[in-house]
Amino acid sequence: DDIAASQAGVYARAWRLFDAGNNISYLFSVILLPLFAAIIKEKEDLQGLVKQSFSIMLSMTCIIAVLCIFYSHNFMEIMYPEQNNEEASTILKILMGSFVSISVTYIFGTLLTANGNLKYLNIVAACGVVINISLNFLFIPHFKAVGAAFTSLSVQFITCVIQFLIAKKVFNLRLGGGFWIRLFIFLAAISAITYLSTTLTLNWWASFGIAAGACVIIAFVTKMLDYKEIKDLLLSSMQNLKK
Repeated sequence: DDIAASQAGVYARAWRLFDAGNNISYLFSVILLPLFAAIIKEKEDLQGLVKQSFSIMLSMTCIIAVLCIFYSHNFMEIMYPEQNNEEASTILKILMGSFVSISVTYIFGTLLTANGNLKYLNIVAACGVVINISLNFLFIPHFKAVGAAFTSLSVQFITCVIQFLIAKKVFNLRLGGGFWIRLFIFLAAISAITYLSTTLTLNWWASFGIAAGACVIIAFVTKMLDYKEIKDLLLSSMQNLKK
């Protein structure tokens, strides 16, 4: 009857996949830090690199998030076959929204760090802590682990938007209307194709593989991912490592 321990266990099941994905985004931000710092130091134009990295991060994390949302129950069944995973799969869906948000903060948080804007980041972090604690006190007693997941989603989304707006103002970033239109089309397309894959009369692994491959193709078709941009980013990273 220990509800707290039980709910913490349910949350931890979903958190494992969230944490694994978060490591990928974090490693990407580690690559970006010296690139941002070098460009800021040389007073070169940041627009291209920020747009490239933002587009790559969004594409990568949105594909992972959408796949995990539609196949959440399957993942939970593989990891915990002897458990009732309905609640854990619901939490995983919510945490995948947090995953996208926190991955975006790695882009703009890293950019602000490279520029030395730690005051802004500390203020945002402090606000995030206050909101987190407040919402947990409000949601957990009523919704338990699902409430904690909603709190995570809310806080990460708010801090993500604030950091984006700060970076946009500090660096006068202009992504352009075309970028947001491509992003909307990309999200709608990968959501639709992943949903359709779940209706196929195939083994779920096969359906998942088809959906994953189709999502990557859609990312290139919508220009959210561009081979040349990825190549340029990798080359820039290697050059900075050599320095």
